[in-house]
Amino acid sequence: MKNLVYPNGEKNKYSEIKEIMNVWKKEVSKSEALFREDGKYYSGGDYFCDDGFFPYYFSGTPKILYIAREERNCYHIVENWFNDFHSKKLKDSGFFAVILKTLYGISNDCSNYSDIPTADIIAKEIGTPEGLSFSILELSKYGNENSDSTQCDIKLMENFFEHSNLSKRNYFKEELEVLDPDLVISANITELSVNISKNIFAPYPAYTIGSKPFIVS
Repeated sequence: MKNLVYPNGEKNKYSEIKEIMNVWKKEVSKSEALFREDGKYYSGGDYFCDDGFFPYYFSGTPKILYIAREERNCYHIVENWFNDFHSKKLKDSGFFAVILKTLYGISNDCSNYSDIPTADIIAKEIGTPEGLSFSILELSKYGNENSDSTQCDIKLMENFFEHSNLSKRNYFKEELEVLDPDLVISANITELSVNISKNIFAPYPAYTIGSKPFIVS
């Protein structure tokens, strides 16, 4: 399996993202929420999911950022996704297939869907010098542990925004400034996410996958 290795030219950017994540996690650690179905409250820091970018993202043309609503059972998103991409056989349908095929199609200016390889083929090249890359930003960085994986935990998302204390420090803005995307693509975004985040992401051109766009191009 390939290792997640950032080129020298991206190590400073990687450190900047990690610093933002560490401070953000420390902020939400001051609060508690219901993360599991046991009725108990847990520290926000225990369920914080960090995100960021894959190696060679800053070499991409265009630099593509995916915005997702929340993560499930995965607390180091880039590392875990990278491992899945390079160690598992990916289906040619579902969330990963859609974002990978969209990434390939845009990056290679494909005019026909038939020109796009399978998701598994694309996945094996993610984060490599010869392949493709992208960045990922979860609107709620609280891991959703709900047994119904089809439903977004709206209350938990509201908790995350409240616990982040964004009026004191806008971590989203800082993360976006580091990632500096050329194109933002929203994936499976809910109406709540639209209302909360449209002002944060409005300056960026956007496509949308499977939902109404909340970023105005």
